[in-house]
Amino acid sequence: MKIKHNVILIVAAMLLLGSVTFFSEFFLTGQEVALVNQAGLVRGRSQRIVKLALMDRNVSELIAANDRTLLGLVHGDESLNLPEVSSPLLRETLSDVTVGWQALKSDLVKMNTVAEKEKILEDSEDFFELTNRMVYATEMIYREEFQYQTFWRRTIEVFDVIILIGIVFVGVRLRHSFRDALDE
Repeated sequence: MKIKHNVILIVAAMLLLGSVTFFSEFFLTGQEVALVNQAGLVRGRSQRIVKLALMDRNVSELIAANDRTLLGLVHGDESLNLPEVSSPLLRETLSDVTVGWQALKSDLVKMNTVAEKEKILEDSEDFFELTNRMVYATEMIYREEFQYQTFWRRTIEVFDVIILIGIVFVGVRLRHSFRDALDE
């Protein structure tokens, strides 16, 4: 009976470990996807803001949304499902994007002449390149995290299979030992 109890505990532990790795991967993948998605939103929304500002439309709500998203990307934001960024590459890129966004936003506020509007167009293209770097950096983090998670999931799966093979092997040997003991 003790052997059966130990086998049940081992199988339960394996199921628990598998569940934990699955759900932690699901949670982290969701955050990484949100990171890539929100970075893309900053890129697209910035271009939309410039376009609408050049048409003399009110862009204050879009600017506020971009500010909030960029702040969430830099510091993490639970409501946007954004983790706090630990990657030095992404932190540096986000710093550059933040500086670029503040400069572009400042130029948008004082845009009146045709020359200033042309400067905004040039600056927005430069900012677009900065945001492209940000999006690529977030995608790279996602790929690295996915590879890391895949490595550990595969390692645990191999470990689980080895344990199951061991359980079957021990079970077969015990069965043969019991048969032999009963036959004597």
